[in-house]
Amino acid sequence: MDAIKKKMQAMKIEKDNALDRADAAEEKVRQITEKLERCEEELRDTQKKMTQTGDDLDKAQEDLSAATSKLEEKEKTVQEVYSFTSTKRYDQDVETHRTSTILYQGLFRKPLSPTVPFSSSVIFANFFPPKSNPIR
Repeated sequence: MDAIKKKMQAMKIEKDNALDRADAAEEKVRQITEKLERCEEELRDTQKKMTQTGDDLDKAQEDLSAATSKLEEKEKTVQEVYSFTSTKRYDQDVETHRTSTILYQGLFRKPLSPTVPFSSSVIFANFFPPKSNPIR
């Protein structure tokens, strides 16, 4: 009978140890489950941020494309205006030279040399040739 009591005592200790191990394993499972849920939530948040960042990138690229188009349009307009004003200024210089030449030829009855530049100071200097020195 003593042997049976010892055997029962040993089985009870073994059962208690098994229950303790089962409780420890259940606690470990609960902790791992909580950690898994936190990781899944973090993953969902990261995926949302990634989606938002992708949307922001798309919008920024669209804005960049629109700004680039506007810039090219403005540069083209500036180039056209510059080209127009340069052409107009050249045309005005040519017309001034023609008018000056006609006036000079009308006043002094002699043609200008073809080497006279388009500078108005040279053209007007030709209108008023130096006077002869009266002191001679």
